[in-house]
Amino acid sequence: MSWPARSSAILVIHGVGEQAPFETLDFFTRGLRGALSERYPDVTATHRLQRHASGWMESFVSLGRPGNDATIDVYELYWAHRMQRHASMRDVLEWLIATSDGARRFYDENAELARLYRDLEMGAFDRHDRFKLAWYLRAAGPISWLLRLGLVGRRALRMPTFGLSGPFLSVIGALISGLGGKAAKLIVDYVGGIAVYTTTDVKSRHFAIRDQILREAQDALWDLIGRYPKVIVAGHSLGSVIAYDALSRAALRMSQDRQAAQQADRFGGLLTFGSPLDKVAFFFRRRTPEPQTIRRQIQAYRFGFRARYFEADRVLHGLGAQARLEQGAAAPEALARMPWLNYWNPDDPVSGQLDYYVLDPGANVNVRRPDGPYAAMAELGPSAAHGAYFAWPPMYKRLLDEMLR
Repeated sequence: MSWPARSSAILVIHGVGEQAPFETLDFFTRGLRGALSERYPDVTATHRLQRHASGWMESFVSLGRPGNDATIDVYELYWAHRMQRHASMRDVLEWLIATSDGARRFYDENAELARLYRDLEMGAFDRHDRFKLAWYLRAAGPISWLLRLGLVGRRALRMPTFGLSGPFLSVIGALISGLGGKAAKLIVDYVGGIAVYTTTDVKSRHFAIRDQILREAQDALWDLIGRYPKVIVAGHSLGSVIAYDALSRAALRMSQDRQAAQQADRFGGLLTFGSPLDKVAFFFRRRTPEPQTIRRQIQAYRFGFRARYFEADRVLHGLGAQARLEQGAAAPEALARMPWLNYWNPDDPVSGQLDYYVLDPGANVNVRRPDGPYAAMAELGPSAAHGAYFAWPPMYKRLLDEMLR
């Protein structure tokens, strides 16, 4: 990679948990600077301020070289303060159960994907290629047995997720909070954030939080698009979902706004790591019954940016001309060609290979692959594995080679 001829911006979006302002900016910038330093020992890092129309002064880090005007500027979208203490243990239980249910139904309808994941040795499937209902619950670590009790108990009593199971899950939640201590708080902070953000029901008390975070992500993205010839979005954990949603809304805007569409070439790439995007897709897919073909087609258009169609979508492919819904203008082709790299680790239960989305061959990087560069990371536990991506130099090197060249 030669040093970029023009300045570029990277918008980093942090994941779930009790993040501090500039913490993710620190992790990401140090990793990127380390990769750059191997090629350019004279690389410098400078703290700069960007004044916005409202008067707010935004901090960012500018990476450059002496005598060169082109810089790589790293910004952070901070949203953790919007999420604090909005999820309860019961919200977490409901989300984990619904996600496990949705994933199992999805893989039951897509046998080829089940076999693929079995071959990846993720441990998510039994010998009959059936998804293990409690597999996602291992994200809870030492208190996962209590979460499994909630799952098994609900099924044994045949209670619907949002019906009579409420008191039962409240009891399980109280047990976890009482016995789990810090572990229980960790689960609420991490998984609870995903449960709140993935709310798409406008009637939910959580919807306004999600909408505000996404609006702020959109504002930050378009601000950078207006000031830089190339902008890359990098999202860790839930931040990857926010990044994807922001780009998805940008695609919709450009499909209807000719002036915005002229900026399409400025979208330089998407980097996701520790991403639950596939799991979120499983959860949302089940909200549209197959007979509601008009609704399914509208959602496929509005929320289908870089998404694939699997066997479960055969109902849409088989529609006759009278049932098919003609769609509006498509997003610019530049977004369909935009580079997208995804890093995941089977030891990280939040992450996953992104099969629901269209990525180029080799863009889904399993960092624990036996013959890969991260084989030494195989012994990491779930918590360490989820945060360890920031310390893996090859991720930054490939970012430089494929998105900042």
